[in-house]
Amino acid sequence: MRSFIVLTLSCCFLFACAKKEATDGPVPMTQPKLPESIEEVDKALERDLTDTDFQKGNNLHGIVMKSLVTGKTLNFADYKGKKIIVDFWSSWCIPCIEMFPDIEKIKKEYEEGKGEVKVLSISVDPMPGKVLEIAKEKGITFEVIQAPESLQNAGILLPFTAFADENGLITQTTNGKHSYAEIKKIAGLN
Repeated sequence: MRSFIVLTLSCCFLFACAKKEATDGPVPMTQPKLPESIEEVDKALERDLTDTDFQKGNNLHGIVMKSLVTGKTLNFADYKGKKIIVDFWSSWCIPCIEMFPDIEKIKKEYEEGKGEVKVLSISVDPMPGKVLEIAKEKGITFEVIQAPESLQNAGILLPFTAFADENGLITQTTNGKHSYAEIKKIAGLN
């Protein structure tokens, strides 16, 4: 019995010391490794994105996706120096579609006008044809991206919007329909 108690106390002491070492001092922040070659961009495009990639505190600059409208590769790191607003939607989400005029207004004023923001719209709809049809019907000019299957199946509560600062760091995420004024306020736009 005495051996058991000594062994248990020794294990607890070792565990406590190991845990203390792991939590001592500040955790260093690292910048995401940005794709530098075509091979690295292709590999980034193949990466399975999930909802955790768009959580508060994560950096968008490591993400590469393709535009559904133009077919161009979009490296989110190219938007360094601009705030990024990422709007998630689907064809069946009425509140998502109702936000389009307000998002379009943000794009016109702050992306095209002041050059402070990049507006990206990620459709989690599994039917790209339907997405393009809605984009054309609504006359949206902001970038529309088709989510990979891993992101389509992530169970994101829509509408979902991620707001990142000029360094790509996601500072805020929200669920629900927002007005122009609310989007402006959350994004910190003047």
